Amino acid sequence: MSFGRKVLRWGPVRCAARRISDSRGSALVEFVALALVLLIPSVYLVVSIGQVQRAAFAADLLARDSARILAVAPDLESAQLLIEENRRLAGQDYRLREESVRLSYDCLENDCFREGGYLRVRASVPVTLPLLPHGPQLLTVNAESIAVLESRGKKQ
Repeated sequence: MSFGRKVLRWGPVRCAARRISDSRGSALVEFVALALVLLIPSVYLVVSIGQVQRAAFAADLLARDSARILAVAPDLESAQLLIEENRRLAGQDYRLREESVRLSYDCLENDCFREGGYLRVRASVPVTLPLLPHGPQLLTVNAESIAVLESRGKKQ
């Protein structure tokens, strides 16, 4: 009988049981390591998509508001001052570098600065990757808006 106890105590079954009990807690370590490997790129992707969305909102706002300003401003000089103020405020709201935002406008007809003329405004905002504040700008978001000019000096 004592021989049977020695087999159970020191035999292959006992050695396998000891190995199983020694690996206790390794599943938790493997889970945490796998979660970190998957979680960090996922968070980076979500933040990057947020940066692109922020730039898209800013470009759309700048294009629409600049077209509206040009459409109703009494003269071109006051319109340019208002557009620069709008660019500054959008830069603060969307945390953009103001010098990186590009605004341009052109006529869709020969003489667009008359009543009923069509004016196209384009805004482009570069996107920088997270954790690389001065890194390469791999993407630029563009927006476009068309305004119909009202008569200059007309109040609504």
